[in-house]
Amino acid sequence: MVVVAGLLGRLALTDDLLLYLRPGMRPWLLAAAVALAVVTLACLVAHRRGGHSHDSHDHGHAGGRLSWLLVLPLVAIVMVPPAPLGSFAAARQESRRPAPPPAGEAGGYPPLPPPVDGAHEITLGNFVLYAHNDTGRQLDGATVRTTGFVTPAAPGEDGFRLTRFVLACCAADASPTSISVAGAIPPYPPVDTWLVIEGQWQPSPSGHEPDAPVVHVTSVREIPPPRDPYET
Repeated sequence: MVVVAGLLGRLALTDDLLLYLRPGMRPWLLAAAVALAVVTLACLVAHRRGGHSHDSHDHGHAGGRLSWLLVLPLVAIVMVPPAPLGSFAAARQESRRPAPPPAGEAGGYPPLPPPVDGAHEITLGNFVLYAHNDTGRQLDGATVRTTGFVTPAAPGEDGFRLTRFVLACCAADASPTSISVAGAIPPYPPVDTWLVIEGQWQPSPSGHEPDAPVVHVTSVREIPPPRDPYET
């Protein structure tokens, strides 16, 4: 229990947490680590005060050896964190739109953030939502900047896709959301390469926006994997 409490505390106090949970879960995980440590300390104090027989001593040693077997998988996960979900996982899940942003004035989508260096910074998930649902069509003619990792284009699409996983609670319920990148010059970056792109939305001529809205890029820049690989 001491080891588990320590490992939970380590997760809560480092960026390893972001491989498993939403950032907002950090206080709860830290509280769980503290509570487990307190309960463990209380059990140890009660055990020392109550004493134990020779038989219970033997059984305690056997139980202790077995308990370490339960701890080992958790130790392995923390010491060797898994890679964030990428193109392999995205190819095996249906793309899902994340929850819409809070309503702005008059019930519409809030205004795009002010441009920085000529482009509106927007999450990939919110870009998809604005392209599909924003009745104000704020993306029309707007240059946007967003971040994601490369996944293959769907049949019939040019270029490649830019994808990001969105968490509801933890990595177990993460779902991918994607945009289709057009206008990039081949050769295209390998899958799972993280990019920052700038470009403009290309609305579907049919008026029915595809699951992965099209962005015609004017700038493509490779970056290291971000500290927090998921959107929330």
